[in-house]
Amino acid sequence: MTATESAPLLPPQRALARRKSTFQIVYRLVISTLLLSLSGYILSATAASLAEQCHVSETTVGLTLLSIGTTLPEKLVAYKSARKGERGVLVANTVGSNIFLQTLVLGVIWLVRGHVDFGIGRNNGLWVDVAVVLASSVVLLVVVWFGLFRRWIGFALFVGYVAYIASVVATGRVDLN
Repeated sequence: MTATESAPLLPPQRALARRKSTFQIVYRLVISTLLLSLSGYILSATAASLAEQCHVSETTVGLTLLSIGTTLPEKLVAYKSARKGERGVLVANTVGSNIFLQTLVLGVIWLVRGHVDFGIGRNNGLWVDVAVVLASSVVLLVVVWFGLFRRWIGFALFVGYVAYIASVVATGRVDLN
């Protein structure tokens, strides 16, 4: 059977997807966004309560549980794309996530709240956090620029993250008690 005969050009799943109206798609988008916002609020409130009940600082919960929990879906996409050798998707996912968090999220928070005091004068540890973000961004730039997608670099980045968390705990910037 040739393509000019009665055989559809698209698989049945795609043919069904094309039949959805714009209203259905927008409706699902709005409902999904509302549910995602609600789950984010619940996750944030639960993390803050957990930190308070366990006598652990909110920074500790944010650096560990909250950061891991909120990025797991992204990391699943990154893992799957890396396994398939899709470097573009892997890099775009990572860079896009960071740009989104650093610009849109902080911008919206500052727009709504007006001013958020990070205590820069009192908290020199914030500068360490910013330096780690910049350093990891430079490493990502070098890896992408020169195509150095190697297992040892991934291991080094993982060790760097563990060392960063350990230094935050060791310097007392995070109270684990």
